[in-house]
Amino acid sequence: MRGLAVREYENNQNGSVTGDFGVGGRTGSVITCQGCRGQGFKVTFKHIGPNMMQQMQSTCPDCHGDGEVINEKDACKSCKGRKVVKEVKYIEVNIDKGMRDNERIVFRGEGDQLPGMEPGDVVIVLQTKPHEVFHRDGCNLYMTHTVSLTEALCGFEMVLKHLDGRDLVIREVPGMVIKPREYIILCAVLMLNLYNK
Repeated sequence: MRGLAVREYENNQNGSVTGDFGVGGRTGSVITCQGCRGQGFKVTFKHIGPNMMQQMQSTCPDCHGDGEVINEKDACKSCKGRKVVKEVKYIEVNIDKGMRDNERIVFRGEGDQLPGMEPGDVVIVLQTKPHEVFHRDGCNLYMTHTVSLTEALCGFEMVLKHLDGRDLVIREVPGMVIKPREYIILCAVLMLNLYNK
């Protein structure tokens, strides 16, 4: 289909485990971490000078910040008790004709999954790739073409290959003198503006 680009995006993300219902192991095997009392972090104090103490907070090494621990023999074989597994998911991104530079395409709920939380979003930010012939300004395409003095005075004809594959014939009739840095506007071949339909 003209004007529509389809790209496949590889997304490496955390996915939930359906076999253990997101708990990381057998039912009843998950217990509160005793090292951090279920907080997921430990607070330590360091003496740094006379009557001066520094408080530091760090992730609990026993539960890796989860606040819960699972005995290895009861842990899920797929996630090894971490409640999530790494997975690769392919997302098809449709890029319509006339979409803007830095425009965002949001896929709701397609991001990382964590137990007890709503999955995050995947946000695709479009960036215009430089082209050897055209450069873009808003919804307009520009190209620079050098003509000889004879062509500037006597007219010329050229075939321009558009980005969508069409051949555009540009004619300048004799007698219409082309001045330096003059623009030729092709109104019929402007990009579709999605925001002014």
